[in-house]
Amino acid sequence: MSDALKFAQQNFARATLDNCVKCTICETQCPVARVTPLFPGPKFVGPQAERFRHGQSVDHSLDYCSGCGICTMVCPQGVKIAEINAQARAVMKAQNGMPIRDRLITQTDLMGKVMTPFAPIANAALGIKPLRKVVSAVVGVSEGAPMPTAHNQSLRGWLKKRKA
Repeated sequence: MSDALKFAQQNFARATLDNCVKCTICETQCPVARVTPLFPGPKFVGPQAERFRHGQSVDHSLDYCSGCGICTMVCPQGVKIAEINAQARAVMKAQNGMPIRDRLITQTDLMGKVMTPFAPIANAALGIKPLRKVVSAVVGVSEGAPMPTAHNQSLRGWLKKRKA
């Protein structure tokens, strides 16, 4: 994507923030705000905070946003809330660095290849509470977050053993 196109998209999303009338419809529909008090809601970290950011990073509560886009879809004023939040998150990551959690979670193919040979060991290890606590602290995910079960065979390998 060209720099000019990125600039135009960023300015378009930012231009919509003045349409926000603070009706809080986005907050009532946000699945993340519904389940954790740690996320103040899309309006607060989006249009409301954007007015004061001036290209600076925001508080880390923005990192709780899942980026689902429901806030943008339900906004009766057409504010591009999810886009504003995504741009603010990009600034935050550029200023503060990419956490290990984000680097690992986005590498699903790599994680699958690495975990496949060690599946039974990995599953057993994550079942041990003290070890799970250490892994959660290092990676930066909640101890209560569900972890995917590792399998000792890839989907491609499983399909090769089946008849067409």
